[in-house]
Amino acid sequence: MTGVIFDFNGTMFDDSSKQRQVWLAYAEKTFHRTISEEEFGQYFWGRNTEFSLQYLAGHPMDKKELYDETERLEEVYRNTCDAEEGYVRFTEDTIRLLDRLKQKEIPLAIATASPKSNVDWYWERFSLEKWFAMENIVYDDGMIAGKPNPDFYLRAAEKIGRKPEECIVFEDAVSGIESARRAGIGKIIAKAPEGKKDAFKRLTGVYKVISSFDEVEDSILEE
Repeated sequence: MTGVIFDFNGTMFDDSSKQRQVWLAYAEKTFHRTISEEEFGQYFWGRNTEFSLQYLAGHPMDKKELYDETERLEEVYRNTCDAEEGYVRFTEDTIRLLDRLKQKEIPLAIATASPKSNVDWYWERFSLEKWFAMENIVYDDGMIAGKPNPDFYLRAAEKIGRKPEECIVFEDAVSGIESARRAGIGKIIAKAPEGKKDAFKRLTGVYKVISSFDEVEDSILEE
């Protein structure tokens, strides 16, 4: 394995509670409906915001409406995260793994379904320049097919000059895992809370399931 690609939301940044909070409030206010746990897993976790918006709307939306609603929603999300002191940070296990990968000089990329406005916010808040080059962050630019299509991970592998089968992907969403599988990624490591580890182990293509990046042995990176 000569390249590592990270999903961001839920994998590097544990923002699931804020994502859920924002979507639930939006669905209630705009469409007067709730979102079930099953719906979250299928239509929201790991998905482009535009995909989720059109799912809630129940019909295709024009580009301007999608852009405006996406930016409004993501601004609410960013403000919601910023409002809680100490929330916007990497956990220590994330920092330890990133430092290990940097020390080993392994090329790194991020493949996130987030729009550019969020990527710019992440770049500043998390000091991503310590480990990543901005050009190696693949995000939702409105032109790339969203996960579970393979495009995000194919493009990320290309960004760091590696074949997909030479890369490790860290993911926390079913749609993202399927995206990496379709891309032909060499090792897909699912990051899941303890209560969901067994379910993730049953997913096709998953090499290993972890709850913490401290569970990533050097042997996984060097095989």
